[in-house]
Parts: sequence; structure tokens; C-alpha cells
Amino acid sequence: MYPDNPMVRRGAGLPSRLAFNVYEGGHWQLHVTEPGTANDAVVFKDWYLWDIRDLDLDGTEDWVLSPSRDPSDPDVPGWYFVKWRTVFAHWDESSISFVQKREEQGAIPYLAPTFRLPHKSTSRGYLYPALTTEVNGALQMLLWTSSGELTTVSAQVP
Repeated sequence: MYPDNPMVRRGAGLPSRLAFNVYEGGHWQLHVTEPGTANDAVVFKDWYLWDIRDLDLDGTEDWVLSPSRDPSDPDVPGWYFVKWRTVFAHWDESSISFVQKREEQGAIPYLAPTFRLPHKSTSRGYLYPALTTEVNGALQMLLWTSSGELTTVSAQVP
């Protein structure tokens, strides 16, 4: 399953990587490809990627993720549903990994189908971006709590 934006940009003139989710063997696995290919560079077990985009408009793309299993949980198949946590991270090209910057407990990104955006469309019919809104001039991310309520948190990633 592709996030709304699966591109891991590496800089002007450099080929991008792709990041996408695969449910396999009872676990979500986040695949990140080698630059310009579909071959895996790294696979992160028990992570689910919702979106990659510059949420706080600082020029650095932010990763919006959720773990699907904690290290303290038994390592058995069946971890389909993600934890009610949203992790904001940045990609580190030198270590080929994401670096967690902030975590919001008890909520996951609120997604709503969008038919198309000015700069992209899909053959699947809909895109599912992690939604944001502006509150008092600051960008906020909409999160869905485990109790079924919508809340907003700052989109600022340190």
C-alpha cells in the first residue's frame, strides 16, 4: 500500500527512492528502495508509513508513521492494526533510515479520500493524504483518536 506521497527525494539531480507498505507474514513492513529502482535498500519491520511531505514548510520532508508492533509485544504474525501513535520523522540519507523527531500518543492521522490534486492523480480513483488544516495561521495535522474524536496537533517537526 502506497502512502499518498511515496517519493523519498534526495536532492536536485539525484534519483529518488520509493517508500511503501507491504503486509507480509503477519506484519506491516515499510520498504524503501534503492535510488531510481524498485529494489529494496532497507525494510523496516512493524512500521506503517502514512505520508511523506513538508508539513511545516521548512524545506525538509516529514514522514508520518505509526508502529504496528512494539518491541515488547510478542513477535508473532497478526499485527495488522497499527498502534494508536503518530510518529513524525525525517529521512537520513547517510544512514538510510528515518529519524524520529516527535510522537503523538493515542491518535493516528485522519485520512479522507481526495479524487485528485492539481499536481497528481491516481488510477486507483482516490488519494488518501494525511489531512492538515490551518489554525490561527499555523499548520495543524488532523488526528483521529482511539475514542473516535478528531483533534489537531502542530505540524511543526523539530
